Amino acid sequence: MDLNKVEKELKKLYENWGLGNQIENSSKYSAMFRMGFPNEYIDSEKPLLMYVGQECLHGNKEKTQAWIREYQNVQRTKKRITNDWFDYGTNRSPFWNFFRRLSGLGINVLWNNLDKFHPANAQRLSWEDGVKFNSSYGDDKLSILQREIKLLKPKVIVFVIGNGKYTASLASAFSVSEKKLMKYEPNPQEFVSEASDVLGLENTIALWTYHPAFLQRSGKYQEALSIIEKQFKDRKV
Repeated sequence: MDLNKVEKELKKLYENWGLGNQIENSSKYSAMFRMGFPNEYIDSEKPLLMYVGQECLHGNKEKTQAWIREYQNVQRTKKRITNDWFDYGTNRSPFWNFFRRLSGLGINVLWNNLDKFHPANAQRLSWEDGVKFNSSYGDDKLSILQREIKLLKPKVIVFVIGNGKYTASLASAFSVSEKKLMKYEPNPQEFVSEASDVLGLENTIALWTYHPAFLQRSGKYQEALSIIEKQFKDRKV
């Protein structure tokens, strides 16, 4: 399937990410997570929310940008898409249920992941690899995540990444100290926090919460959604 005009711009980012291409060509790691962009979001008047998960598990080269686009279309609409290269139905996991609930707030919700790779023989990247792979590069000293944000200009980012190792990855992606960022980690008392200022995001609201699976296990799932929805209403997103 052909890429749309936004996906082509994203593709240029990924092709020009030297370290990312080195990693992808190594047998030690998965294929790179490359964002897809639903066609109906292009030139839409609805605000864009970037929904950032922890890492892309079990990525492979068949999961192209077009595949990512179609998969999130299925999850958003709950309508199965079947053709000669794609056949997927609704994913009922907490992560995708949360995605659908956010989509129901009348905004365009776009799937992304913080760590663009996972190791071939482990559940997630090491602390050190997360920091390295999220580091800045190029003359403008931006990370791949910062470049995605600069290109797409989301009104809101919701990080559903928990803390610990992912704090290290996030700190690297925004070139802030991990110690400083730790003050903004979600915690049992404040399980949705705002990190816009510390991440240097002047025109984007950045909210940080636990992974939806953890929110569900801890009984905070609905409350977290309510807090996020209130943020939208209070700020007229």
